[in-house]
Amino acid sequence: GALIAGFVYYVIPQIAGLGPTLRRLRAGNMWWLALGVFVEALSIGGEVALLRGVFSRPGGRIGWRASYQITLAGGVATKVFAAAGAGGVAVTVWALRGSGLAEEEVATGMVGYEILNYAVYMAALAIAGFLLFLTGAWNARRGAKTMAPAGDPSTFSLSAFRRHPTLWVPALVILFAFLVEGSMDTWSGLYLQDQLGASASKAALAFAAFSASLCIGRLFAGRVLFGFGRRITIVFSGIGAAIGGGVAAATSSPAVVAVAFLILGFAISASAPAAFGLVDEAAPGDQANGVAAVTTVGYSGFVWSPPIFGWIAQAFDLRAAMVVIVSTTAGIVVAGWLAPRAGRDLTKD
Repeated sequence: GALIAGFVYYVIPQIAGLGPTLRRLRAGNMWWLALGVFVEALSIGGEVALLRGVFSRPGGRIGWRASYQITLAGGVATKVFAAAGAGGVAVTVWALRGSGLAEEEVATGMVGYEILNYAVYMAALAIAGFLLFLTGAWNARRGAKTMAPAGDPSTFSLSAFRRHPTLWVPALVILFAFLVEGSMDTWSGLYLQDQLGASASKAALAFAAFSASLCIGRLFAGRVLFGFGRRITIVFSGIGAAIGGGVAAATSSPAVVAVAFLILGFAISASAPAAFGLVDEAAPGDQANGVAAVTTVGYSGFVWSPPIFGWIAQAFDLRAAMVVIVSTTAGIVVAGWLAPRAGRDLTKD
């Protein structure tokens, strides 16, 4: 216990970026922080109840205690191994298999669990996105055309597009990059299993390959790719992702798809980070609102892309949906080509 307490107190604050966060928490409003902790506890409780509702069987070993332990373990793994949630899914599957559930039952149950879980997220995003749209439309008509003076309350973040139109370039790059990354989380396993006939374990390994390459690519993107400059990085990233995704959509071999996913994940890993770097050039002095604006546009893809790709998969097949997903990498290439050429000089020391 003493070792854990010492690690939390002395080591964790040394992690990059955590020190300022802890200082902000100390200076924050305790009532709002307490409300946040309470809402987070409710969220965890909901996930525990959902896990038990999906996997509990009469006479089985998945009760409230086991559901609580598995949910917390999966949540911790998701934070520690931040690879599009693959760490949490892997730990959850391992724990469920250790509880005596059959492989097929775990696979189908996890699909149902994730669908129910993300249905809540999607509903919340849809409601929040609609409200943001209404607020953004109002601010686009009534918002200030000039940047607020330093220290003054700023206007709504989406009004940054009106003050800095070039923000649309990084916004579109982030939108297309997140659209591919989020769609892989949802459709890659179904594509391998239903379209190519791969087993659940092979489909999981292929998605793990994509997630791992995405993580590794982001670790080395700054040193390996950003030396070309943000603009060239985005263009190369889009081309590489198009090649990897095109091979995955064209082949019928699960092994080749897994290798293609490796290429796709590593290539697209640098798109969003490089695009965020462009905000500094597109909105000098207004970076906070610029980042908020491009992030809002980027994450909107998580709201409207699932129903569109689902309709394509139902109307045609999963390969067609995969082709459409991969085709969005063309947007990364085009937006990267339109990015300011001055980005190369500003990214080098």
